[in-house]
Amino acid sequence: MINSKVVLRGRGAAGALTGAAVLVVNSCGGPGPTLPDPSPAEPMAVTMEVSPRELVFASIGEQVQLTVIVRDQYGEEMPGAALGWTSTVPDVVSVTPEGLVTSVAPGRTMIIASAGSVAAVTGGATVTVTQELATVALVPAEMTIAVGDTVMLAFQGRDARGNLVADELLPEISWISGNSDMARVWGTQNAGRVTGESKGTVAVTASVPSQDEMAATAMVTVEQTLAYLVVSPPSVTVSIGDSATLSVEGRDRRNAPIPVEELGDVTWGSGDETVATLADYQQTATVTALSEGDATITAKIGNVTGFSKVEVPPDPAVTPCEGGMAGLYPCQGLNLVSNVPPHLLRPGKPSQPVNDIWGWTDPVTGTEYALIGRQDGLSIVDLSEPLEPTVIAFLPSAVPYPSLWRDMKVYADHVYVVADNASGHGVQILDLTRLRDLEEYTELDTDGRYTGVGSVHNIVINEETGFAYAAGSGTCGGGMHALDLDSPTAPVFAGCIQISGTGLSGSGYTHDAQCVVYVGPDAEYQGREICIGLNENRLVVVDATDKSDPLHIATGMYPDFGYLHQGWFDEEHRFFYMNDELDEGSISSHTRLIVWDLIDLDDPVVSMKYLGPTTAIDHNAYVLGDRLYQSNYEDGIRVLDISVPGQPQEGAFFDTSPSGLAWNGSWSNYPFFQSKYLIVSSWDEGLFVLRLDEDGDG
Repeated sequence: MINSKVVLRGRGAAGALTGAAVLVVNSCGGPGPTLPDPSPAEPMAVTMEVSPRELVFASIGEQVQLTVIVRDQYGEEMPGAALGWTSTVPDVVSVTPEGLVTSVAPGRTMIIASAGSVAAVTGGATVTVTQELATVALVPAEMTIAVGDTVMLAFQGRDARGNLVADELLPEISWISGNSDMARVWGTQNAGRVTGESKGTVAVTASVPSQDEMAATAMVTVEQTLAYLVVSPPSVTVSIGDSATLSVEGRDRRNAPIPVEELGDVTWGSGDETVATLADYQQTATVTALSEGDATITAKIGNVTGFSKVEVPPDPAVTPCEGGMAGLYPCQGLNLVSNVPPHLLRPGKPSQPVNDIWGWTDPVTGTEYALIGRQDGLSIVDLSEPLEPTVIAFLPSAVPYPSLWRDMKVYADHVYVVADNASGHGVQILDLTRLRDLEEYTELDTDGRYTGVGSVHNIVINEETGFAYAAGSGTCGGGMHALDLDSPTAPVFAGCIQISGTGLSGSGYTHDAQCVVYVGPDAEYQGREICIGLNENRLVVVDATDKSDPLHIATGMYPDFGYLHQGWFDEEHRFFYMNDELDEGSISSHTRLIVWDLIDLDDPVVSMKYLGPTTAIDHNAYVLGDRLYQSNYEDGIRVLDISVPGQPQEGAFFDTSPSGLAWNGSWSNYPFFQSKYLIVSSWDEGLFVLRLDEDGDG
């Protein structure tokens, strides 16, 4: 007989029986062998459940922990099962080995979990990352801009965790200005363009229409900044001697006016002060026409400039130089403005010939005065109306008899007057500011008189150092008698500059001189007070810085001299232009100007002897810019072009006494007025007021 037994163990995932079947068979005739029970199979992961199966993040940086239940083939949980986690798009969410999920960027992805070695045993969760606006702001929240300027406001949205929402994810934005007349705004999804229109403060708002009450505001202050200066009138015609008022107004970039009190200081300027000058009164200015021509007037605040054009027509009362004549006077390039004959230079007194001349400009009123010597004193002429000069005052000579020679110079608004062949005259001193109070012609007394000298041929003044030099007196061997003018009406003797062995008598006599603070090419003497003395037969170079111990630097000479009379440096202190008074008619057949090259003060060299076109005697000459103004007695005044240094060329002329060679005609001149009026003294003809015709050829 056979006995059998079948044992089934285990249950599959579907509840079916699984395991091994054991078949026991006993044969007849006795019991069979006993077999051992088989071992159960190792648990293995066959299913898993991921929780939660769907995630939605509303901001970046949120985290959720996923959980997983893994079951084996017996349906039992496997808590220790080894798990693997994967994000299909790591740029959207990340997951740690422990299943901690973090949102990284907007998007969708899957988180997949796997267990065991069987790839099919997986589970997952879907993840959606969005960024919902939680707060909005405008950056910057406050700003200041100028009218006409445009700036950008940035719209920034953030999620609940404070992360910026990318521009492309922002919803539609609506931009609004609280006052479009003050600031205009137009915007895009992430930025607003704000332009200042007028002065004030305005709120600019960016709102999200899709989300009620979500808006951001920036406060914008619009200021007026100066963009333009408008000078009124933009052009004006002013006659010579007349004035006009100019005003300035500030404008912003929208051309709106800026209040005057907000403008700040205005700096006025004239492009040609010889044509028109200005008296500055900040928001207004007075422009005065001086001579024919055009001048551009500027008003400037910071880097902003406004302009006006001043046109000055020719004065019909001026006698122009046309066809080689200005009325009765031969000329070229010099117009006749006016003439005051000698008998009018001291009203009510007999006529006297005139001699030297100088000028003074009142620093307060700007009035220009001619100071012209007569043989009986000093005449003072007001040139504020150059077409009709006014003799305003007269300073009688310190001695009761006439003197052929009278000289004058100005320092610190005082005129110093000397006379030659006038024993006991001394140096007369007159405070010229007294002229401001005169309403009619007045004969004046002196304000001081220096009597340390008597008869003096010339007075030299260095306005930079405040020293005067009486040349050709009875002291210091006829050399330079130095005076300290620190107290203008009470000069103090400072020393003698006397170079023995020079002068016709060998005593060191100086006929005339020029003293300067030297800026020329000889570095050894730069900054020193250098005097060039004309000592009749020699030119002397002296360092006069120490008046008590002057240094004789050099002596210059040339063999065919007549009489070294007067001269003047060019503005670079390189060339010295000198008049030899007695060479014409004997040594030279024409007016001869001696040009000294003083590149080395220790070695004066005659570089040129310039011959003029006439035979007249040269007397006194002065340099201004690139012109030499030379008074040549009966040839009148000649203006030489010295723009090529050391090489004079003929330019303009005006013959004040057209009669030939002799000691008559133009004695001297003064070219230094800012107005560019040239004043000339002529022995028997008196005072001439002339003006260069810059455009004409005479």
